[in-house]
Amino acid sequence: LKGLRFSGSSYLKDIRGSLILGDDGKLYGMSSDGFGFIDGAIFRINTDGSELEIVHKFEKNANPKGSLSKGNDGSLYGMAEFGGKNAKGFIFKLNPITKVLTVIHDFDEEDGASPRGTLLVQNDERMYGRTREGGEHDNGVIFQINTDGSNFLKLMDLEHSSKSGSDLSFIGLGNRKPNYLGPKHFEVEEDASAWSISYHDSFFDDQDETGSLVFE
Repeated sequence: LKGLRFSGSSYLKDIRGSLILGDDGKLYGMSSDGFGFIDGAIFRINTDGSELEIVHKFEKNANPKGSLSKGNDGSLYGMAEFGGKNAKGFIFKLNPITKVLTVIHDFDEEDGASPRGTLLVQNDERMYGRTREGGEHDNGVIFQINTDGSNFLKLMDLEHSSKSGSDLSFIGLGNRKPNYLGPKHFEVEEDASAWSISYHDSFFDDQDETGSLVFE
């Protein structure tokens, strides 16, 4: 096992999430912070640890926290917790060949705020994710969006009760662990034409679930 060293770049600080293998054979990842006026960056590196390259430097106060996801066309998708047109976070698409990053959705509080975690990209080019804040109860939302940025749909406002939603099942994991009892989680299950959500948090008071979604 050989570790990859990132000390050679002043743009990389607080690296979170996982690395993803691009179609070019390089590993891609994100940092949520940097030095100076850089608040996060996307980087790539060869699998042998050579040729570290900064692909994109985020503007101040973007702070992406999560991993990149790859679409069928090889584009990479991710979320920034802050920044964007409304300073509530945004979803972006990166072309690894041209290194052009495009914002495909700006959150506006009503449809969610402060997205964290990793987007789930499906074969039909629909993506699913969640935010930490915003929505009807300011406890975050579960959302769906196409990879071209069209058809954004808020599937559910998160709270401690049942809500209506859409199709497919998710499990979400939180990262707050009071009393070290383990992460709280919630399950969203399809029931005919509606969704129900059940929280498993009898040991937890904090509402700040910030992990990623996974399909069962």
